[in-house]
Amino acid sequence: WTIDAIGLPAPLLRKIYFDNARRVLARGWPPPELHARHVAKVAFDGRAHDPAWDAAPAQIVELTSDHALARPDLATDVKALWSDEFLQLAFVCPFTQVVTLAGTDRDHERLGLWEGDVVELFIDVDPNRARDANRPDDYFEFELAPNGEKLDVAIAGGKKDFAWSSGFKTAVWVDLPGHVWSAEMRIPWAALGGAPAPRSRLRANVFRCDVMNKAQLALRPTLSNTFHRPDRFATLVLDPD
Repeated sequence: WTIDAIGLPAPLLRKIYFDNARRVLARGWPPPELHARHVAKVAFDGRAHDPAWDAAPAQIVELTSDHALARPDLATDVKALWSDEFLQLAFVCPFTQVVTLAGTDRDHERLGLWEGDVVELFIDVDPNRARDANRPDDYFEFELAPNGEKLDVAIAGGKKDFAWSSGFKTAVWVDLPGHVWSAEMRIPWAALGGAPAPRSRLRANVFRCDVMNKAQLALRPTLSNTFHRPDRFATLVLDPD
């Protein structure tokens, strides 16, 4: 007779068959795509309540960046929208306990913000760079913590410019009883050199750090001890209207 799963619960079956396969195949797995819908204008409140978000396809960030181990308990939804002026991302992050740095200061950017809970976007706005191995790995980093502190960095030739400022806007909302925090980033294309053309395919990766659960998650795992692996970025696709 046929024995099928021998009555194991669904979460365990997922781990045995699906999550283990993703971990083993992570190095050769095709880069995931985060599709950004083109919009004219979006309300900005940290909770992604604008109706435009309802039609935006979501990606799930739940794999540890270093070893591609699944953490479904921390599965983080990320969506993207874009206009001629801005790139906008929305995150929904389940948590057990929020951990932020002491001495909150929302008026100034915070070095070391990554030592607490954050969501992060790394993005290279030059769609041609991925096709030219001789071009330097220049990209931008954006971080946002659940207490509203933020940080942006320009990376050129491996050197980080912490003094650079994009002028990006942020909004956060923490639901303590519901154990979820959400966040939005609004990044002006002007600070990145101008808006790319529709259908552009940009190198980008999304990360989340959760201190309490000792988890550093990635949309596409870097399979190393650093997020700064542009060769392991995922793909941000700018869909037309």
